[in-house]
Amino acid sequence: LDVSERKLAEEQARTQEARVEALAASSNAFIQEIDCDGMILYANRAAAGRTPTDLIGHPITDFVAESDRPRVVGMIDQVFSTGRSYTDEFVVADGHGVPRTYSTTLSPVRTDTRVDWVVLTAFDVTDRVRAEEALRLSEERFRRLIEKGSEVVALYDAAAVIRYESPAAERVKGFAPDELVGTSALGRASCATGVIS
Repeated sequence: LDVSERKLAEEQARTQEARVEALAASSNAFIQEIDCDGMILYANRAAAGRTPTDLIGHPITDFVAESDRPRVVGMIDQVFSTGRSYTDEFVVADGHGVPRTYSTTLSPVRTDTRVDWVVLTAFDVTDRVRAEEALRLSEERFRRLIEKGSEVVALYDAAAVIRYESPAAERVKGFAPDELVGTSALGRASCATGVIS
């Protein structure tokens, strides 16, 4: 190549690199490049309260919760050996030691037929995970309240078919709850008591 062609090629390469960097920097995702030893080669922006400089050159396992480290190492190994992408959720302590949950995809980057490195793309899903846990705990408390309560609690569908009855139904109605599930509530009304049984 003559000098002008080489300069043009170098300028095009710099422009392309700047475009890729701008794309990565503007992404909501945390993007990292990881080698086969699990070392972080690149980080697009601060992740878990750490700057790219804090991350680059360190093993990814330094930042993952100890209980998740074997899964992370296993996934990296799988990407390198199979050439396929894998997704899972991992806990990472932020720069202040507060655990955050990330939905993470590890994808292969190839040249020719081999995997050269892995691209990690992660989204912070801590708020979603916390909301799911709060909902699960709320449902558990509600279930215990209903199952231990003295009042009959029943759920009916639009056709008045019993879909659930609490354990108190047996004491009040004389039928085990599972005997009534699937039957019509309308067909069991007692004229004498007005109680649907």
